[in-house]
Amino acid sequence: YLILIFGNFWSKQSLDQLGIEYKSFGFIDDKNLLNCVYSSSDMFVFPSIQEAFGKTWAEAMACGLHVLANDVGDSRAIIGNTGYICSSPDAKIVSKQIRSIFARRNNVVKPADPRQRVLTSFSCNAMVEAYASLYQKEMLDHVSK
Repeated sequence: YLILIFGNFWSKQSLDQLGIEYKSFGFIDDKNLLNCVYSSSDMFVFPSIQEAFGKTWAEAMACGLHVLANDVGDSRAIIGNTGYICSSPDAKIVSKQIRSIFARRNNVVKPADPRQRVLTSFSCNAMVEAYASLYQKEMLDHVSK
């Protein structure tokens, strides 16, 4: 395995203990480079223990990556049936789950297309339609009272 890391990576200790090769890119402000990092990957792992809406999940999914994330915030709602929910933020358990996913990926039905999920659920048009529907419902509820 080779782990590609970007953003503020503050602790190498967990990866050093696991003995997994990794490359850290730091903060990436070039969209083309960011797309290349996502697109050269087989999976996006987001072991955060606190997250409201994983923008990076959506970015990775838009690049066609299946996401493995902890069960925090809206991870289940965002990822839906396009990825995996991790059972624990512990590095050894995350590593074991990654190995398990790759070991059985040819023997099980793959998750749904993550790119299609992002395009249909989180695109600008989808969000505008969702808000318009919500406002329309609220207006009808208010008028009927």
